[in-house]
Amino acid sequence: MPKTSSKAAAAESVTGSAAASAVERVDLLDALEVGEPGLAPLPAVFAGVEFAINRYYPAAVIWEWSDLQREDTSSWTDEQIRTGNRKILRIIIAADDHDMIDPLLDEIGKRSIPEARRIFAYLNNRAGLTDKWGNVLAL
Repeated sequence: MPKTSSKAAAAESVTGSAAASAVERVDLLDALEVGEPGLAPLPAVFAGVEFAINRYYPAAVIWEWSDLQREDTSSWTDEQIRTGNRKILRIIIAADDHDMIDPLLDEIGKRSIPEARRIFAYLNNRAGLTDKWGNVLAL
């Protein structure tokens, strides 16, 4: 039986400038920013409650928001849900309008659970925290 291997197969396969170039480290934490610093908040109104939606989120805030999105709320009490929703709104709503969070939660609380979920989905979408299909960013 003839020999099918050769020394050529053991030769280096990577050559040229790509092999010699320095690799730049990517900071994944910084890469998770959403929006651009300095973007003005988006004015919004819901059931007569006026507020503004943030459009820039630094990476640390995105991690916090992502953790809140992953919470298993199936056994939460109404008060725990309101507290969790307040935390989400403190991220999404501009700091100048944080006094509008409780009135907004009161209005959302008057809605059915599916409608409340749609409201939060819309807020996440307007905040830039969803993909192009409206799914919450999976971070």
